[in-house]
Amino acid sequence: MQGSQMIFHIVSASALTSDSEALPRMFEHKEWGSASSLMTGTSQYTRYNADGFLLTYADDLRRDHQSYLQVFRDGNLEYGDSYQLNSQFQDTVPSAYIEQAIAGTFQNAMRLLSLLRVPDPFFVGLSLIGMKGKQMALPAPHSFFHVKNFTKIFDRDVIICPDVRVENLAEGYPYSTTLLPVVNSMWQAAGLKQSCFIDDDGNWEPGR
Repeated sequence: MQGSQMIFHIVSASALTSDSEALPRMFEHKEWGSASSLMTGTSQYTRYNADGFLLTYADDLRRDHQSYLQVFRDGNLEYGDSYQLNSQFQDTVPSAYIEQAIAGTFQNAMRLLSLLRVPDPFFVGLSLIGMKGKQMALPAPHSFFHVKNFTKIFDRDVIICPDVRVENLAEGYPYSTTLLPVVNSMWQAAGLKQSCFIDDDGNWEPGR
């Protein structure tokens, strides 16, 4: 993949123990349906590999970019994507799309882990690569092109957000208890206290 990249991990605590049992080597991926959706697009290519099972997407117009899902044998999931962070405005990160992609991907991941019968608890991690010099776009009512409509620049190339334990799946989308700390750490790396998509009552609505 080229350009800035987003790597999203879902790790099962059971996979971290020495006596954990690995998943079978045979994956019934045709039964996963939309639960195996990628951060961008629907997988075009699938194959077994040394780590487990890989699903990838690359469109005809932007073949230098890619979106993928690596399903590891021990039940861990890794989503990689170089579409979301690379807008037509090279140094601008489309924050609304990023937040929606994170929340939507997490929702799909929880469904997939249920199909794979991977036990909880889970931990979530997010890394952003190739970020130095980029800025997060701020939401309306500001003009997209106005200079005040952007955060401070990211001052380093690699942003690693702290891992967060999945605490409350029952709360449903957008899983604020789990994902908002991850998203806030991304905004903090851009110089702000928290997501700009939190309303006056403290409710987080990704990208709205």
